[in-house]
Amino acid sequence: MNIQSNNIIQLQHHKTLFSLYDPDQSVHNETFSDNGYEPGLRTLIEHLVTSESLTGILDIGSLYGYFPSFIHAINPDFKVYAFEPGAQNFDILKQNKELGNFNATLFPYALSDENCDLPFHNRTTNVTIDQSTEIIKAFTYDTFRKEHKIKAEIAKIDVHGSEALVLNGMKEALAQEIRHVFIEIHALHLCSKKYSYKDIIDILHDAGFLIFEMKKFRYTYEVELVHLSGANLEQFIDYDLWSEEEVSKERMLYAIKK
Repeated sequence: MNIQSNNIIQLQHHKTLFSLYDPDQSVHNETFSDNGYEPGLRTLIEHLVTSESLTGILDIGSLYGYFPSFIHAINPDFKVYAFEPGAQNFDILKQNKELGNFNATLFPYALSDENCDLPFHNRTTNVTIDQSTEIIKAFTYDTFRKEHKIKAEIAKIDVHGSEALVLNGMKEALAQEIRHVFIEIHALHLCSKKYSYKDIIDILHDAGFLIFEMKKFRYTYEVELVHLSGANLEQFIDYDLWSEEEVSKERMLYAIKK
């Protein structure tokens, strides 16, 4: 395991401690308060993975494995399925699994709306021809879960613009099995041109979910959930109405089955 000790960071969620190999300070670069990385999201995920009625979570766009490490620290028996298609990122994810001995199944693939090969660069599949890219394997979750016998009631999605692609490839699972969805929504320039922000909402509504926006999820443990309806919904689907902070620091949706 080729890990430099000075790149191992110690993290804390309330009284829970865990470690992460983070060679390029990704956690530090996306931490915006003294409460650490995405404290609002951690609060809701902690509540769900310590529930006796739920058994598994999909971490789609796992990067280095922050959330598998975190979930293992609070409930070692909870099953995590982590998807990370970037070759270098996946190598670090594997090293973090060894470092933390966490209970996760790792897949070096993307999830999308079809089974195919995709260009990939800097955590996104929305790339231009002149960018240095790698070619990754992508699958729909609905086909992949049957082949690999995956059962998960929670999906956390952080895929830098491919949000609608992932959702469109998991419609069956959304209707039948998944009960909670967390989706980080990225700026328009990263998003797949095949879908709109409204498509994200429509897929979730059609599967029977109530949708909320998690306000201040990067700053505070106290989660503020705003129901996406009426004027709030119109503001969300019209990118021209997004604030500067919403563009630069992304938005987080939480969908729960009715």
